[in-house]
Amino acid sequence: MGKSSSEAACDKRPGEQGRLCDAAVSVQHEVLQRIPAGVGIFTVKNSDVRLEYLNDGYYRMIGTMRSHRVRYSGANTLGAVHAQDRSGLLEETQKAIREKQPLRYRYRLLYEDGIYRWIGIRAQHEPLPDGSERFYVAYFDIHDLMQT
Repeated sequence: MGKSSSEAACDKRPGEQGRLCDAAVSVQHEVLQRIPAGVGIFTVKNSDVRLEYLNDGYYRMIGTMRSHRVRYSGANTLGAVHAQDRSGLLEETQKAIREKQPLRYRYRLLYEDGIYRWIGIRAQHEPLPDGSERFYVAYFDIHDLMQT
């Protein structure tokens, strides 16, 4: 993954402003890594979903490391979502875009141990100039709640 939009903006600032900007981005990154839940950023255009970012909390939640999940990126971003839940997730995503509403959904996700567990997501989105939507997602492990 390349530089974030914040990092790219810092590169355009001269001298002390650039250093202060870099420090602010570093603090933002540190905060995101310490959140005890998953945080992600995705871009959606039609039914094409592309991963932009997942924090370390996401990987801790599913019991793995970032390097073990690279197979679920690019064109296979939804590959870890249970096959029976993928179409519903895409439908709800498109509905959120059409109705300009936040996305809330529950689905089963393949964890590192090979078992599907329930997670819940809440996401806000914003349109991008190219016609796609950027989603800012919070992930929560709700497996125990779904089992009761």
